[in-house]
Amino acid sequence: MLPTRIPKVSDWEITNTNSMSKESFEEGEWRAFPAPDECKPQFSPLDYLPSEIAREASCDAWNIITALAQKPCPYIVKAYDTPGGTDYNSDYSWHALDKEKLFELPGSGLLGLVNPNTDIYFAFGFGVGCRKVSYQLQFKPVVHLADLLIYRVNLEEDIECEVLFRCATSNTVVAAAVLRNLSNEDQLVNVGNLFGKDPRDNPPFQRYVIPGTRHGSGVITTAGGIAWMGTVGEGRAALVCLYDWAKGECGGRRLLATVLEVVGEHYEPAFSDRHVPPPGTLAGDRAVVVPARGTATFAQALNLRRFAVEEIENPPLMPMLYRRESEEQAAQAGYCACVQALAQDLVSCIRSSVEPYRVFPKIGLPTRNWEVDFYACLELPRASTFSPYGLLPRPFYNFSRVHGHEPYGWWTYGMHAHESLSTLFNNLVYPELSADYLRGHICQQHPNGMYPYGVNHAGIDPWHKPGTATAPLIPWEAWNAYLWSGDKGFLVEAYESGKRNHEWWLANRSPRGDGICRWGDRSIESVRDDDHLPTWQATGGSQYQDALDLNCYLLVQERTLAAMASELGLHEEAIQYAKMANERMQLMNDTMWHPEDRVYYGKGDDPNQWVRVKDISTFFPLWSELAPQERFERIVELVTDPETFGTPYGPPVLAANEPGFGPDAHWCGANWVEMTMFVIAGLRQYGYYRLASKVAYRNIQMVFQELERYGHFREYFNSVTGCGAGLADYIWTAMPAYFIVGSIFGIEPMPAGISILPALPEEWSSAEIHNLRVRGKRLHLKVHVESNIEETVSIINDNPTQVWRHRGVFIPWQNVTDGLRVEIVQPRSIPEEHTAPMLV
Repeated sequence: MLPTRIPKVSDWEITNTNSMSKESFEEGEWRAFPAPDECKPQFSPLDYLPSEIAREASCDAWNIITALAQKPCPYIVKAYDTPGGTDYNSDYSWHALDKEKLFELPGSGLLGLVNPNTDIYFAFGFGVGCRKVSYQLQFKPVVHLADLLIYRVNLEEDIECEVLFRCATSNTVVAAAVLRNLSNEDQLVNVGNLFGKDPRDNPPFQRYVIPGTRHGSGVITTAGGIAWMGTVGEGRAALVCLYDWAKGECGGRRLLATVLEVVGEHYEPAFSDRHVPPPGTLAGDRAVVVPARGTATFAQALNLRRFAVEEIENPPLMPMLYRRESEEQAAQAGYCACVQALAQDLVSCIRSSVEPYRVFPKIGLPTRNWEVDFYACLELPRASTFSPYGLLPRPFYNFSRVHGHEPYGWWTYGMHAHESLSTLFNNLVYPELSADYLRGHICQQHPNGMYPYGVNHAGIDPWHKPGTATAPLIPWEAWNAYLWSGDKGFLVEAYESGKRNHEWWLANRSPRGDGICRWGDRSIESVRDDDHLPTWQATGGSQYQDALDLNCYLLVQERTLAAMASELGLHEEAIQYAKMANERMQLMNDTMWHPEDRVYYGKGDDPNQWVRVKDISTFFPLWSELAPQERFERIVELVTDPETFGTPYGPPVLAANEPGFGPDAHWCGANWVEMTMFVIAGLRQYGYYRLASKVAYRNIQMVFQELERYGHFREYFNSVTGCGAGLADYIWTAMPAYFIVGSIFGIEPMPAGISILPALPEEWSSAEIHNLRVRGKRLHLKVHVESNIEETVSIINDNPTQVWRHRGVFIPWQNVTDGLRVEIVQPRSIPEEHTAPMLV
C-alpha cells in the first residue's frame, strides 16, 4: 500500500444557487471535523487497465462478460458473495447515467452514477494537456457486472483511459480513472468531477415515481435540501448533509454524503475554475501526470450514511436505518468508510466480481440482443440477493433490490413462494443459491407446518396478519432445484419440510375434510391479490370457494412429494402421496369440470355454485396434469382464442371477455410472465411443443423489448401492447431465461436423466448453448432446422442415437458426462402426439 496525498476540499469549487443556501438555515453553518486517528488513507494504483484484469480473471467466460457489458440494465449493487458482504440496513443501488432510460435525470448521458433513493449523482470529465475538462465524452461499457462497471473512454490516440465503478460496501462506491500513456513523454490529464443533487426540495422531489401506476417504480427518494456542508481531516474529505424524509416527515433524519479522493504518486493540484458546473454541485479538477509508457490512477470513494440527530422510530425491518449519532460521529464514520473502501485491493476485487460468471452458459441465438438479455436474466437473482443476516442464515433476496432498497415498501420486506419461482431460472447457473432461498422458507416454517406468507431476516411480517400462508409451491421449487444440482442433502431437508406443510394444508384449509382446500381470509395468499378480481367476487371472497388454482398447486405438491420420496428410497411414502394425488385428481374431475363450458372452475359452498370466470388458473389443469385425455383440447384452444386469452401479448391473467378486464389492470387482465410459465409448462406436458414455444417466444419478446427500451425488468405487462407496468427490476420477470432453456431448447432434468426436446420458434433455423451445467456436468447443445429432411436426427458425442418423441433425445444420468455434446437436426414439420401424461 502506498500512502497517498489527499486533495483538500479547498481544491473544489462549490456552487449552490438554490434559494436554500447554507445561510438560510440555522444548521447551515460550515462544519469542519477532525479525522479519526485510526483511519489513514492508503491506496494501491493499478498497473493495468481494469478490463485487462477482468479478462484475465474470466478465463473462458470473456465473451459472456463482454456481452453483459452491452446489457441495457443500469444498476450496480454490492454483491452478497464478495468480501464484506451486504449490510441490509444501509444498502444502496447505483444506476449508470448513460443507461437509465426510464426516468429523466439531471446528469443523463454523462459518465457516472445516480442513486435513486437519494437522487445524488456524480460524473467524470477529462481534458488532455491544456484542454479544459469536458463532460461530453465518447465512452462505452466494456464490463458491466452486478457490482462492477468499467467504461472505455476515448481521449487522445496515445492515452488509454478506463473508468471503473465498484460497490465496495452496501453504502460506499469506489470510482477510479486509470490512465495509460502509450507515448515516450509524460502527459498531463485533467480529471474532472461533478457531484450533486438537483433539485434540493423539502420534501424531496420524486423523480422515480411513475404516474398512473399502482406502486410507481418501487423506490421513493428520501433526501431533500442541504442541511449543511463541511470537511473532515483538514479538508481531506468533502461532506454534504441533506435533510432526509420518511413518510412525509423529516424530524432529526439526515443523509450524509462523504467524498474522499486519492491520486497516485503523480498527483498535481489543479485549478477548479476550468469549467462551470451546474447549480447545486461540487465540482473539482485534478491534474494527473501520466508517466511515459506508464499508468496513473485517480480514485474516489463516495459513502452515503443515514443518521438521526434525535430519537426517531426506525422501520421494523431496518432497526439501524437511522443511527442515533452526532454530526461529528456520522462525519467520521463516513470518512472511515471511504478510507476502508479505497484501501481494498482493486485487483482482487475485480477478480472476485468476475469469478461468479464463469458458470454462465454461452448461448447463440439468432434474434438481435437476445443473448445479452438472456445473460441479464441470469444475473438478476444474484444481484437481488443479500448476505445472511439475522434469522436468515443463508443468502436471501428482495425482489426489487437492484432498482432501489426501499425501507418502507412492502415489496422489500421478504421472500414469498411466488417470487421464489425465480429459482427456476436461477437453477441454470446457481442451483445452490436457489436452495439457499428455499431454506429461508424452510427455516421459518411454523411448528404446525405452515410456511408464512413472507420470510425475512427479522422473522416478522408488518404487512399481513398472523396465519397468512404462502402459496404451496416451495416443495415443487425445491424439487426443481434438486433436479439441477443433485444435492441429496437438500432434498432430504425439503422433503421433510414439505411433508409437514402438506399436512398443515389438509388440517387447516380443508373445511369438509376431503382434501379440497381453500385460501385464507382475503386474496393475498393466492398470489393474485386483487380482492375485486371477478374470480374471488363470484363467492364474496377467495376464502369461500374451493379454488381451482390452490387445488392444482396441492395436486402438484402431492406428486412432488411422491417423486421426492421415491428418489430418497422411501417407497411406501411415495405410494402414499401418489394415492393422495390420484384421489384429489378424481375429486377435482368429479366436481370442478364444467361440461357445458368444457373447462375447470372453482366451486362455492353450494355444490351448484360455479366460479364461472376464466382466468389464468384455467390452464393450471394442464400444468398439474389434472385434465384427462378427453378434456384438455378445449383448454388448449383458449390459449390462442382472441376473444379470451389470445391477446397480442397474452395470455392475460383474466380472459379478455370477462367483466372488469383491462390489459394492464394488475391481476384483472395484465400479463404476468411467472404465471405464463404455468401455461407453457402445461402445454409441453400434453405434447404441444410448438404452441408452447410460440407462447414462450411472444413473452420473451415482450420482456426483452421493454428491457431494451427502458433498461428495467417490469413487474407485469400490458397484454395488448406489451408495455411494462408496475415495479421496476422485479426478480421473477427474468423468467425468459427459463423459457429459452426449458421450452425453446427443451432441456429438462428429470429423475432418470436429461430430457432434451427442442422447439425452435418459426423464425429461427438454429440455436446453440454451451457449458450449461447440470449436476456439475457441462452440456453442449446445437439445434438446427432443415427443410430437406423428414425426420429428426440426434447425435451425441458424434454418434447417432435414438430419437425421442420425434424431436430430441433422453439421456440417462449414467450416460451424462462432463462436456457432453448433443446435436439435434429437426425437419420443418414434426408430428406431435397430444396426449394426457401417463401417471403412476
